[in-house]
Amino acid sequence: LVTLKHLGLAQLDYQGFEPLIRVNMDPSAITVRSDAPRKTLKEFLDYAKADPGKVKVGNSGPGGIWHLAAASLEQKADVKFNHVPYSGGAAPAILALLGGNIDAVAVSPAEVDNNVRAGKLKVLAVASDKRVKTMPDVPTMKEAGTDVVLGTWRGLAVPKGTPAPVKQKLHDSFKSAMEDKAFVDYMDKAGLGIAYLSSADFQKSIEDQSAAFGDLITKLGLKK
Repeated sequence: LVTLKHLGLAQLDYQGFEPLIRVNMDPSAITVRSDAPRKTLKEFLDYAKADPGKVKVGNSGPGGIWHLAAASLEQKADVKFNHVPYSGGAAPAILALLGGNIDAVAVSPAEVDNNVRAGKLKVLAVASDKRVKTMPDVPTMKEAGTDVVLGTWRGLAVPKGTPAPVKQKLHDSFKSAMEDKAFVDYMDKAGLGIAYLSSADFQKSIEDQSAAFGDLITKLGLKK
C-alpha cells in the first residue's frame, strides 16, 4: 500500500482505506554467514564503502521491501551495494547466502532465525527502534551507528466511510485478540513482532512511509 503506486505496479494505495490497528512489524535484518570476516554492521559498511559495488546483497527483486531496505541503508550510510535479485521471496536469497554466492541479505529476523540458531548465519543489526525479542543480543542499526528503521508491517483497515462506532468496535475487538495469550505465544514461536499502533498512529505511520518510499523509489530510478 505504500510502494505499489510509486512503482507503477498498481493504482492501489492507502488512501482508499481507513486504518484500524497495526498488529505486527518485522524489521529488516542485515544477515551474513557466521564465518564472514565482518562481524559488526560498522565493519560491514566500512568494507562496502572501501569497495563500492563489491558487497553483494540478495533480495526478492527490485522494488521489493528487502531491496528497498538494503537501498535505504545504502543511502543512509553512503555506500554502494551490488543488489542481486532472486525470485520466490526471501528463501532463494537466503540459500544463496548459505552457499556463499552473496555476502548478505536484508530480510526479516524470522526468515533467518532457524539458520542463526543452527550457527550458519549471523545477524549484524536490525532496522528497528528497539531490539527484537527473539534476538536480544543483536543491536539495532541506530545502536550500531546508522539510524534506519524499516521493515514489513501488518494491520487491519476498513473501506473509507465506515461508521465511527463500527471502526471503534472492530479496533477494540482486534486489540483484545492480539493481547490474547494464545496469539502472543503464536507470534513469539513464529518469531514475529507484535507492534500495536492505534488507528491515528497507524494512519500517520502509513502516510510517513508512503512519502519516504516515494522519495527512495524516485532516487533509485524505479518510479513509474
